[in-house]
Amino acid sequence: MNHPFWLSLLASITVTCVYCQDGTCGIPPISPVLNETQFTRVRGGEEAVSGSWPWQVRVGFKNPLGQKAGFMCGGSIIDRRHILTASHCFAQFNLSQQKFFVRVGDHSVQVVEARQADYDVDTVTNHPGFVQGPTGVRDDITVLKLSIPITYSATVQPICLGDQGSDAVDDRVCVVTGWGSTVNQVTGIFRGTRIRRQIQPPRPIIIPSDVLKQAVLPILERSYCRQIWGQIQIDENMICTAAEQLDREPCQGDSGGPLVCQVEGNPGQWVQEGVVSFGAGCGQNGPAVFTRVGQYRNWIKGITDRVVTISLGKEKK
Repeated sequence: MNHPFWLSLLASITVTCVYCQDGTCGIPPISPVLNETQFTRVRGGEEAVSGSWPWQVRVGFKNPLGQKAGFMCGGSIIDRRHILTASHCFAQFNLSQQKFFVRVGDHSVQVVEARQADYDVDTVTNHPGFVQGPTGVRDDITVLKLSIPITYSATVQPICLGDQGSDAVDDRVCVVTGWGSTVNQVTGIFRGTRIRRQIQPPRPIIIPSDVLKQAVLPILERSYCRQIWGQIQIDENMICTAAEQLDREPCQGDSGGPLVCQVEGNPGQWVQEGVVSFGAGCGQNGPAVFTRVGQYRNWIKGITDRVVTISLGKEKK
């Protein structure tokens, strides 16, 4: 692509924290280290500093015996009892029977770390407008309620949520994180749906990254993103990230994970602006699409019922 349109869709200086410890959210005690000059997708991205994205979680499922069977998506901590993730992660499951769990404080999938902990999911609330079909994915956002509260630590903390705001030019640094596939085994949206070419594909085989990875991504102007996707609906509830070359967007297994951006005027604080939703496919040249979190703030508030708004670092009840 030869279109240098970097336009943020969310320029509000106000962020929302569903749970704020000491009036703060989105401030990692362990600072991330970013290579802002190298835009690489999570699949080929750089390893994150261990513990530097303390709101990142892995969402897993259990077998019929109630045993932990595997992981299918990422997510983010928004308070002690709630996780934000994507609805399409649960499309293949019977929610009335299937059991899920969430792992917090994780970094390496091969190492059992003392700081990591698993929490059972009590309730899965998909957005009622969620649709996945030939014209794309809509309202791809889910809130998980945990059975017991999360214990916070230096490596387990909540993220701020973006507020609904008008489109404006914004040069904030934005980062996507996840354990997505490092091998181009299957093409398609992050759970395998090849959105332009097939509607009901076989389930992909996901080979996750051994460690949590991160990628700095520029935001793509929505009107230009619409031109690229053609018949696929791109609306004001979505954010696109640019992918001028391969290896610049999330891959299989990153679904549901957070796209976070630095708070304007406070680079040490982060706000979640997107949830990984869909893309052209692993190893394919095209923009990734995220659910725009700020557009769903009131819906999230209705589920968590404990939203605190923080404006310029000051807490308002």
